[in-house]
Amino acid sequence: MNHNPIPLALYLLAVAWAIQNSAKRWATLLWIVVGLGATLGLFFVLASVWPDTAGVLGHVAVIPTLLVSALAGITHMRSNRRPAPPKKA
Repeated sequence: MNHNPIPLALYLLAVAWAIQNSAKRWATLLWIVVGLGATLGLFFVLASVWPDTAGVLGHVAVIPTLLVSALAGITHMRSNRRPAPPKKA
């Protein structure tokens, strides 16, 4: 099976950027982890409701899970940005 490393690399880059630029880094990381858990939990529930599609849902869950958790972290970071350093005149 051919696994494409680009989505994972983009996800890690977005998550690292969101954590680095956030004033509340631990809270941003917590939102990212909650986003991962909630989305994976949703796909787990869907797979248990429809056991015939469990294999398909397992493969489909990767990209939306990464997207939702990265967007949760970026949204939290944008609402809690670190202050810009003062400009020298």
